[in-house]
Amino acid sequence: MRRCLVTGVTHPASELIRFVVSPEGRVVPDVAGRLPGRGMWVQSDRAILERACTRNLFRPRRARRGGGSARSGGARGNTGAAAFP
Repeated sequence: MRRCLVTGVTHPASELIRFVVSPEGRVVPDVAGRLPGRGMWVQSDRAILERACTRNLFRPRRARRGGGSARSGGARGNTGAAAFP
């Protein structure tokens, strides 16, 4: 069970789409569920996905709050870069 980023409702993972941020800072869907990093789970419904985009929910929390940048390095660095296309 995972919680939808937009609605906050818990669903089985099969009803959600996982998104991750690539090392380049792009948000990409992780349909296979194998890309590294913390995933953002969104209900697989077009209206819900559009609401996530409209509300800038795919941007990193630091960037949404106004502090830091979307590409802040952090302690982990650039792990798993080879997993992204």
